[in-house]
Amino acid sequence: GPFDLVRPGSRAQVVQSTLDPVELSLLLALKSGQSPLDLASQITLPLGEVLRRLGHLARLRLVEVFPRVPRTARLRVALGRQGAQVDALLLSAWREHYGPFQRVRVKAQKEVLLSVEGAEGLGVEIRLAPELLLFHGFQVGEEVLVWPEV
Repeated sequence: GPFDLVRPGSRAQVVQSTLDPVELSLLLALKSGQSPLDLASQITLPLGEVLRRLGHLARLRLVEVFPRVPRTARLRVALGRQGAQVDALLLSAWREHYGPFQRVRVKAQKEVLLSVEGAEGLGVEIRLAPELLLFHGFQVGEEVLVWPEV
């Protein structure tokens, strides 16, 4: 899932030359271990694509996956059209672990509670409608911490 810890496996050094460039960049970016969410931010790939490619690398035994409890996500504020939206995969991982919830806490300078919906392909962005940006003082491009209200 988006929060799992992924590390290079012992065979990773041997087969780097046979990987496609995207999978090689993922493998090299792992270093001592990162979550798919952090990798998506680092290499600017959609979260779903990162998860798919890491799954392929795991089946080849080039990476090891250590499941972790879904946690707070560091996301980047982006301009949205309506309400607050986070990546559907992220929302799904939280709901699978914590059960149903409708709102998330978003913290930058201050902490606010917002109703949230899932949207495909947002990766490490939280999209906020213009009125939410203005009312709560968020800025496009700002990094915020986001977690479910349970």
